[in-house]
Amino acid sequence: MGFEVTLRAIPAAAAAGLAELSPDDDGTFEILAAIEGGAGLTCRLDRRFDWLCFVLAGLLGPQMAEAAVFGQAVVAPGLTASQGFAYRWSDAAAVAAMAAALDRLDPTAVQRAVDPPAMAAAGLYKIEQADAAGLPAGVAADFVALRDFHRQAATRGLAVLVTRD
Repeated sequence: MGFEVTLRAIPAAAAAGLAELSPDDDGTFEILAAIEGGAGLTCRLDRRFDWLCFVLAGLLGPQMAEAAVFGQAVVAPGLTASQGFAYRWSDAAAVAAMAAALDRLDPTAVQRAVDPPAMAAAGLYKIEQADAAGLPAGVAADFVALRDFHRQAATRGLAVLVTRD
């Protein structure tokens, strides 16, 4: 399978302990695996995740888009998943802010904002191989999944752990 981003809603108490993790400590990856495995609410974005982030950056601004797709902050310096990308997370307050921002958009606005030439000019990975006719609907579907995930996590007062592999 190619790259994907996985967002996992986790209890705020579990998120508070993330700052204590270190890649040098025994058991760190077991702790992360337990947190990941216990997440009942997840959102998986396939290879289009960077295309969605690009579109959202134009609609919400780059900081909110990056946080919504990739998480608000790095868990711990040097703590990376198998492909070398940092584990990231968002606290419950940030999740609520992201949910509110995403709720102000609708899938039609996201579809209209998809601009394949601009995405190619920005150098987005494999955008030139995308089916231009199906791209807006695919990005909008990912948007709906991301929006609904943040909405549910915010309603439950949960934080989010994000991995990219």
